[in-house]
Amino acid sequence: MPSRDTLPQRIRENLFLDKREMDARGLRADVQARVLRCRKMYLALMDNPSMSDGELKRMAMAEGAGNTVALEDVRAVKVCVGSLQQLTRDWYEWLFIQRIDEAVRLARAQEDAKALVAAAAALGKYTRLDHEENREADYRQIGVQPFVVTEHYEPLDTSARRALFREAKEVIEETDANTTPA
Repeated sequence: MPSRDTLPQRIRENLFLDKREMDARGLRADVQARVLRCRKMYLALMDNPSMSDGELKRMAMAEGAGNTVALEDVRAVKVCVGSLQQLTRDWYEWLFIQRIDEAVRLARAQEDAKALVAAAAALGKYTRLDHEENREADYRQIGVQPFVVTEHYEPLDTSARRALFREAKEVIEETDANTTPA
């Protein structure tokens, strides 16, 4: 399987390919099955945008995915949905700017000052040039970043954990003893 860091990207690149195209790209059968499972989840989410992550996870597990793989698939599908929504917004932004440019050209060609002013006003409103720029960061918009283990993880046994805590405690005590209060 691809590493967890590239899974959403790999799913996004292959989401709408048919089996022949996936074969041509050299995708293994298990990867193809995962892409097809994610495609079903993606389409279900497009049909029902209010579908919960739990429902998506159950859908993946019904297709034979384990709990962890199902959660990874849900994350990958959510990333794909977000990316495609952003692409749609970018396209509409581009389209709006093109239409405004066309309106300005027509207004100049017809020497129509009112139409030129209306196009300029629409562009100003769209780009929010009439609002004061907010220089302070809005920290409320910062979301929680997903935590993904990128290294092989093995839980420490009890004796190793205790030794690690003992060592940390010694370092802290030594640091405290060598530090003079200000």
